[in-house]
Amino acid sequence: MAVVEIFLAAFLKVLLNRMTDDFLNFARQGGIDKKLKKWKDILAGIGAVLHDAEEKQLTSEAVKLWLDDLKDLAYDVEDVLDEFSTEMIHRKVHEQQYGATTRKVRGLIPKFRFSFNLNSKIKLITDQLQDISERKDKLGLTYIGTISTNKEWQRPPSSCVLGGTPVVGRDGDKAKIVEFLSTEEPSTINFHVVAIVGMPGLGKTTLAQFIFNDSDNHVLKQFNLKVWVSVSDDFNIVRVTKAILESVTSQRCQWEEFSEIQKGLRNALAGVAKMVRAIDVHNLEYISNDDCWKVFKQHALSDVSNCGPQNFEIFRGEIVAKCGGLPLAARTLGGLLGCKEIHEWGDILENKLWSLSDNCNILPVLNLSYHYLPSDLKRCFAYCSILPNDYEFEEKQLILLWMAEDLIPQPKDNKQLEDLGADYFRELLSRSFFQNSSKSNARYVMHDLISDLARKITGEICFRLEDAQNSYRQIRSSPKARHLSYISGISDGVQKFEAFDQVKHLRTFLPFTVSTLPGFRHCLTRKITHDLVPKLPYLRVLSFNGYGITDLPKSIGELKSLRYLDVSHAVIKDFPESASTLYNLQTLIVNDCHFLRTLPTNMRNLISLRPLQNSKLYLLERMPAQLGSLTNLQTLNNFLVAESGDSGIKCE
Repeated sequence: MAVVEIFLAAFLKVLLNRMTDDFLNFARQGGIDKKLKKWKDILAGIGAVLHDAEEKQLTSEAVKLWLDDLKDLAYDVEDVLDEFSTEMIHRKVHEQQYGATTRKVRGLIPKFRFSFNLNSKIKLITDQLQDISERKDKLGLTYIGTISTNKEWQRPPSSCVLGGTPVVGRDGDKAKIVEFLSTEEPSTINFHVVAIVGMPGLGKTTLAQFIFNDSDNHVLKQFNLKVWVSVSDDFNIVRVTKAILESVTSQRCQWEEFSEIQKGLRNALAGVAKMVRAIDVHNLEYISNDDCWKVFKQHALSDVSNCGPQNFEIFRGEIVAKCGGLPLAARTLGGLLGCKEIHEWGDILENKLWSLSDNCNILPVLNLSYHYLPSDLKRCFAYCSILPNDYEFEEKQLILLWMAEDLIPQPKDNKQLEDLGADYFRELLSRSFFQNSSKSNARYVMHDLISDLARKITGEICFRLEDAQNSYRQIRSSPKARHLSYISGISDGVQKFEAFDQVKHLRTFLPFTVSTLPGFRHCLTRKITHDLVPKLPYLRVLSFNGYGITDLPKSIGELKSLRYLDVSHAVIKDFPESASTLYNLQTLIVNDCHFLRTLPTNMRNLISLRPLQNSKLYLLERMPAQLGSLTNLQTLNNFLVAESGDSGIKCE
């Protein structure tokens, strides 16, 4: 039985925290405060039984379905609350500009007109909440208290887990593969293929990286060309061949026809490889119990040279047995138990999740590691299901996306959202949900099995276009989908996006560019920017990064929930003034917009803006006035000093 999702407790907490007294007083202007108070009471009652539902959904399909429906409804509730919050921010902006008490201001601000338009939606959600609450009672869900294992434990600040961990137990495998590569062959054969075969979690990719990055091996030094290309389960021979060609030539491949790509690769490798010899196969075996224990300690202890906590060794036999010779299991279990007190280890090792079957073939230790994550981190990890397989991401990039989706709660003790997000990221890294990229210590990846776990948790909520396009049967996104991601192509037309044409509540529109070749811009049909996107009013994350779009529609200002906007590499000249009404916007990225001349004049209205990334704007004429009023602004890459000095930013 699959673990559906266990982050609803954190989600409902976010909803309840938004319905403050000030919020309800504002709703009273539209006469709907009583309905929202009813929402609050129902949600509180549902939240009280979530821990019981968490346990029962492991064995009850009815409870699992109830949780799925609750999750979908919770998004609808948040969308409505977000409209109220946006209107509150709107009024705050007007008060800052004109003064809060003048008759003039009261005349400028309409009296809560949008409440009438929301009335039918509020009634529908109220009925659905009531139905969810009644089903709760029929399912026999009761309050059983909180789960003590969700208590956070602070890991010591320095840990070998965070990078540079040596590979354990694979020296013999490495030597054998290097031997294959150094075998003398006839002069007509100089392109060896060695296949590393083994079950998921054995460390096939880690072993390949171990060999690829060994700069001291005299045999490997003989190869004058080394290229690393990731091949995922969603195998696409055209995309892989193109990636190899681009890595070899360091140029963008413009061909779409497979025959042309093959011909280009053959020419690029002329004089390097003449023909492929018979493939050597290396079967990767399980690591030994001793090596398994070493891997576990690498990730469970802040200092592997010490003997560990008191009574640490009494768990050795059980831990090694649970890992089953899989390095991934040892690493993940080490990250989990290393975040817990020693007295909690026994309960974790005896949890029933170890014995429950899983139709998705997810390792029990991965389910368990997710199960014991703090609730806020569960939501952050689940959102990572939008990442393509083997995609290398940066810490800051992911944190800004988490912030845009309100996955990071308001921190205490004057801590910034970005700092709390960094704590969350490091915690997930220490628990092996993320791992360092083999190419750069500043980038990270998720193991394929970890990605599978994230997608299983989110279910229909997250949709990746590649999953539909690489399937043998046509897959369309569910109407429940909230997050869309895809790998951008050279030229993306309307047909590419037909799989999600029925989605109306999308929050994330996020293309990923896998090519790192500088200066290349992808093409995107105008139908997406001007026709499709304006019909998605609940968007929080919108990215056209890498596309050479020539303009943004004026309707961009109607996306009132937008928190993250990335138009890097666009060829737009002027930013639409309507964007200055995006009061929720936290992140604006306009890097490498070489032709951009102006930003919105009234950017001072964007009071939620935190990073403004504006590198390489060579034609920018001036900075908008009164940027100093953006009190939440954390990052400004470049600032153009105008003679008038009307920016409002004081330089000392």
